[in-house]
Amino acid sequence: MKTPHTHAALIKAWADGATIQISMDGGGGVPVWYDLISPCWSAAVDRYRIKPEPKPDIVVYRKVQMDGAHVINSNAKHYNVEYIFDGTTRELKSVRMLP
Repeated sequence: MKTPHTHAALIKAWADGATIQISMDGGGGVPVWYDLISPCWSAAVDRYRIKPEPKPDIVVYRKVQMDGAHVINSNAKHYNVEYIFDGTTRELKSVRMLP
């Protein structure tokens, strides 16, 4: 029996419409992933991957108010602030005051 191509699973995923990425050294040993339009499949196996689906944003509602000299943040029923965090990095993306 013939041995499958080293990247057979990735090639099939790409043929089915998946975006393939290749890693490059981003400095300090941290890989940076780049989308490929037409992969050549010549790099080592661990340098390719199927691009992961982004995680949805995390939306948090809170009531922010003054309590004497302190600002308090509570889970009260009448929210006045909306916080949006990136689902993948968990970094704060935006804050919006609610009416």
